[in-house]
Amino acid sequence: LGPVDCLMLHRPPKQDHLLEEVWAVLEEEVRSGRARLLGASNITATQLEALTQSSRSQEMWPALVQLKCSPFHQGGYFVDSSSSLTALWSLLRKKRVVPVGISLFNPLHSCISPLQEPMVAAWAEEVGASSAELLAHWCRLSGVCPMLRCAPHHAAVFRSEVQLRPALVAAISSLASLTETAFCPALRDDLSLRKSRKRTARRGDGLYGRLVEVHSLQSKEGQLLNGLRGKLVSFDEESGRWQVELEVGLRKI
Repeated sequence: LGPVDCLMLHRPPKQDHLLEEVWAVLEEEVRSGRARLLGASNITATQLEALTQSSRSQEMWPALVQLKCSPFHQGGYFVDSSSSLTALWSLLRKKRVVPVGISLFNPLHSCISPLQEPMVAAWAEEVGASSAELLAHWCRLSGVCPMLRCAPHHAAVFRSEVQLRPALVAAISSLASLTETAFCPALRDDLSLRKSRKRTARRGDGLYGRLVEVHSLQSKEGQLLNGLRGKLVSFDEESGRWQVELEVGLRKI
């Protein structure tokens, strides 16, 4: 047998010293020629920073990091705040580590499958594509290499020609902030009720009118809105933000 293309660390230990010990064992596999590259999954930004320090040869850095890549969740398994999620993606780009996305078409966190989400279907109809084609090209334009865990025929969607505006890519990405368990449990519960329903995709259906909770606003004015709840009214393509109807009036988040 030849060398392994990429040796993945599935779940790094939480203790820093144990992570270094485990990674040292994997590095030896590369030095011996039994593996060409190293990778990791279930990793946090702090752990990725530790494995890509300048004191370590870049040949021993993680070349790949496996992440969830779904309209309903984009990031690591143990990311519990928007700030740490942003840090993880920023670090991936800074260190030029390739993100490998899983669960592109799978339901997550009690949500329906992205392929059954009416909002996704409506956007797909706008560009003359199927929901699978829309999500495949959204994943590609987001800089993520997809790893499919689904029927083989889904691979064909990546060979289709679909043009997506940057604003539409941002709109699809923004769904995660509305359905992620840690951010909006009320919406998660609402979406879980839809798993057994057959709904017709149409403009204005899907997430419009759904209950959401404002979070992670950083401006002085925005911080006063964090924690408030309201209903989704529309998506502003120019700013890439959702407009939410609060008790204090319409605001973009």
